[in-house]
Amino acid sequence: MELDPPPWLNRMREMGYPPGYLDVGAEDQPSGITIFDCHDPILSGNRWSCNQCKRFHLCSRCAELERESSEQITHTSIRGEKHELYQIRVNDVSSDTEDGDFVLENDIFNDRQSFLKFYQGNHYQFDSLGLAKHSSMMILHQLKNCLQHFPSGMMM
Repeated sequence: MELDPPPWLNRMREMGYPPGYLDVGAEDQPSGITIFDCHDPILSGNRWSCNQCKRFHLCSRCAELERESSEQITHTSIRGEKHELYQIRVNDVSSDTEDGDFVLENDIFNDRQSFLKFYQGNHYQFDSLGLAKHSSMMILHQLKNCLQHFPSGMMM
């Protein structure tokens, strides 16, 4: 009995993923979890995962869409096998995301136009990796010089 491939499988093939891409070991799994259908990262809440396909994850919203079409939340592997998904609670994100750094107000980054004027006036270029590194370092140097000239009360 041949099962119809899920719609996302055709999208994967169109994007150039090789066969068996989802059937990899846990050591190959990326550190961040990204949803297979909607490509949104899961920061908190629940996700649905497959025991056999280590890189297959669904968010609650995508799992509900899957549940509407069938009673169980399953997915079809690249080999055509039906795999049942299980729910995992995600608690990776801290409730406190404050970084504690001060905010430096600078006229260069107020809006896009002022940064573009600064960028063009100093002949910075990001055409190649070498030019991008140099330009980035020069921008950081400029910001460091601005920081040294600010009185301590000017920082927010």
